[in-house]
This record gives sequence, C-alpha cells and structure tokens, in this order.
Amino acid sequence: MKASLQKALARNGKAPKQNGSSKRLKVSKPKGSIKKVKAPKKNGAGKKNKKQNGVSKRRDISEEENDDLGGKKKPSKVQLKMVIEDLKKEADLLTVRKALKFVPYYLKSEGLTKKLLKEIIKLWAESSEKIRVICLLCLIRIYTKLNDKERRQMIIKDLYTTFLSKCGIAKFETMSMISFMRHSLTELYKIDPHIAFKQAQTACQQLSTTLHNATTHKNEESYKSVLNWRFANCLILLSQLITSQGDESPVKKLTQQVIELNIGAINLLTSPRYYPYYCHLIENLIHLSISAKVFIPILPIMLSILKRLSFPIEKKIKPKEIPKKAVKSRKASDDDDSDEEKDSNESDEEDDYEDEYEDEVEDEPKEKPKKEYNIELLNHVSLDEAHTPEYQEAVLNKLYELMLLYLASQCHKIAFLELVYLPCVHIKKWLRSNPGKPTQKFKVLLEKVKLDCEKSDAERKSIDFAFTNYSAVDAWEKKMLDSNKLSLPKLYQSNKQVDE
Repeated sequence: MKASLQKALARNGKAPKQNGSSKRLKVSKPKGSIKKVKAPKKNGAGKKNKKQNGVSKRRDISEEENDDLGGKKKPSKVQLKMVIEDLKKEADLLTVRKALKFVPYYLKSEGLTKKLLKEIIKLWAESSEKIRVICLLCLIRIYTKLNDKERRQMIIKDLYTTFLSKCGIAKFETMSMISFMRHSLTELYKIDPHIAFKQAQTACQQLSTTLHNATTHKNEESYKSVLNWRFANCLILLSQLITSQGDESPVKKLTQQVIELNIGAINLLTSPRYYPYYCHLIENLIHLSISAKVFIPILPIMLSILKRLSFPIEKKIKPKEIPKKAVKSRKASDDDDSDEEKDSNESDEEDDYEDEYEDEVEDEPKEKPKKEYNIELLNHVSLDEAHTPEYQEAVLNKLYELMLLYLASQCHKIAFLELVYLPCVHIKKWLRSNPGKPTQKFKVLLEKVKLDCEKSDAERKSIDFAFTNYSAVDAWEKKMLDSNKLSLPKLYQSNKQVDE
C-alpha cells in the first residue's frame, strides 16, 4: 500500500518529504514563489526612489543657502574660476553680481575664496560707485558666513591696509571714495566687536608711536608723518568706529586714547600753514563729542587759532583819472607861441601827455584775481599763501562753522553759561582789534549766545534739584532741547540750508 501511494504521488508531481523529492520541490515550487517576492528588488525601484528622495533634499539645502540662483544648477569650479578671471580683466556689474550669487560655492574652497577676496577688495577701493556697493555686499556676505576668526581678522586687516594706501591723497574726485571706505569698514566692524577692538587697538598703538616720535625728534620728516591726510583719516575712522558701536562694545574703551591723539596732533606744531589740518581734527572731535556724549574742551583749541588771524579795515583806493586840467594849464602857459602854432600843436600835446600817462598806468602793478581756498580739500599751504587775506578768510569761515556747530550742540546743557563765559570775553576782545568785514558774523554769533544764556539762566532759577542728581539733569536738558526756544540751533540750520 505504501509503495503504491508513493508511486501515485510521484506521477501527480507532489513530492513527499524525503531525500530526492525534497530537492525537486525546492527547485520547482519554492523558487518560483521566491522570484515573485523578490521581483521588485531585481528591478531596483525601491532603491531608486530612496536615491531620488536623497537628491531632492540636497538640492533644497543648496537653494536655501543661496536663493538668488533661481533654481539653477550648482556651478562648477571652472565657472567659478572664469568669474574671477572676468573680474581681473574687465569688471562690470554683471560679473560682480554673478560673484555675489556664487559666494556660498566659493566658500567651499579656501583657495578660490582668497582669489575672490583679492579681486573684490581691489574693486572696492578703485571702481565706480555702483560696483563698490555690490563689492561691499559681497564682503559682508563672505564675512558673516565665515566662522573662522583668523580668516575674519585677515579680511579686516586687508581692508584696513587697502584703506591706508588710498586715503593718503584727498581730491574732489577721491573724497567720496574715502568716505565710502570709512563707512563700509565701520559696517564690517559692527559684525564682530571683539575683532574690531583688536584692530582698533593696534591702529591706536601705531598712531601713538608715530606721534611720540614726532614730539621727541622735532624735525620736518617726523612732523610730516603726523600732519598728513593718512593720519587724519585714520583718526576719523577710529572716531566713527567708536560712535557706531553700542555702549557695551569693548571699542568704547578706546575713546580717551583717540581724543588724546587728536589733541596731540593739533598741539604738535603751531603753524598757520596747517590750519586746515587742525580744522579737520577739530570737526572730528566735535562729532565724537556729540555722538559719544563725552565732554571735550574744544573751544580753547578754536580760540587759539582765531587769535592768530588778523583782519584790519580795508582801505579803498580810488582809480586814477586823466587830469585834463593839467593839460589846459599847460596850454595856457605857452603865451609866446602864436595862435596858429597853438592850434597846430594843441592836438599833438594832448596826445603826447595822454601817452605818457598811459605808460605810467601800465607800469603800476595790476590787482591779481583772488584765489579761492576750499578747506575741505586742503591739508596745508605754502608759507607765502599762509599770510594772504583770502586764505585767512577761508580759515575764519571754517572756524565760524565749527564754533556754531559746537555751540548749537551744547546750548541745552545745564552748564552752558559757564562753558561760554570766557570764550565770549576773548572773542569780544579779538573783535575790537579786528574790525574787518569778515569778522562781522561773529558779532551775530555772540548775540545768539547771549539770548540762549538768558533763556538758560531763567530756567535754571526754577531748579529744585542738586546738580549731582544726573537723572534729573538729563531730564532738564532734554526738556530744554525739545522746547525749540533756543536760537543757536535755528541759526545753524539756516546756515546749513544756505550752504547746501
């Protein structure tokens, strides 16, 4: 029975669980079932889907890093190098904007980043205004995305050295470029105040050593190392850096050192040749005093320059006229001559006398055209020009603007009376010895100061707090400033509108 059953099962293809039949079952049926299960794995659809999902995620991350690409593909290294080569040859707005878009890809390679920074800094200092603005945006983007402090310090150092190389000469064409470089440096310094403090500290040390050498050696070369545009622009940059930082910034610690450097450079040499240079530093001190809310004794410095200027009353010289009466008297003295000779020689004598007079007039020196001096573009003048009335008048006008600016910023202070008492006495004394026309504007200034002093004195009589109560003093000064009753700020605004 068992043998017959086994034969029947073998004919129908059903293998029993034994040696030979088990092998046949594994080959036929189970393998077919396994193929059906593993069919999708052979096609590889699941793996491809996973890879496609991974690629899409990576593209989303790159688009988030740089939204300006507009969904374009990642640029290759060849394209990045071509952009740098285009910046070297002919830099236009399109190439600079393309470099701005590719900044995240440049940052992946340190060598390409250095090459890009070299060209961008060069364009930032030499190119047109629109290109300089885009270069500044490119520098800010690179500086903010770098996490390495050493690389940040190198960027700031390169920018500062480039600024030093370009600010040595001031012309009408370069003044806007120098001011743009100063403001852009202050914007970059704001990002990392600690790096800004280190850079500003080293700059202060360099300037202080230069000033110390000039005060000890006292020769022309040492004086020229201080009394130049580069030294002045560095001090202005440091002052702008201090005023742009917050109260908690470590850069605020350098305020006193910068003030001492400005005053030391002014007191280095008392020469009328360098009055424009002194005016630049005085203006820098005024802006630093207003923005940083620090008292600086600026009025004595301005008075020391004002006392050296002289403006006597100008004597008007009338032009000479041809004396016709002398011709007639000369004719009347010749009585012995006949009437015919008089008639014939009358015209000849008049012509000869007029020719002699014209020769005398030609020999007289003619008035030279007045030379105009723009103090904003000057650093110093020659010794011959230092004593000309045109130069002294230009310096006087600049001193008037600076004094008006400083007094308008201090007229609401509670100690304004004590601040202006002695300077007003010295100005009145100077006006008595210099009654010329250019000095008349200082009389108007003294009248406005007197009016504001009277208003401040009337308000001070009603004070019921001690001067040591700083919060109450600040509130009183703010009230005076907001009252809009003071005349010096109005005078300053009117003069500013006229100049513009």
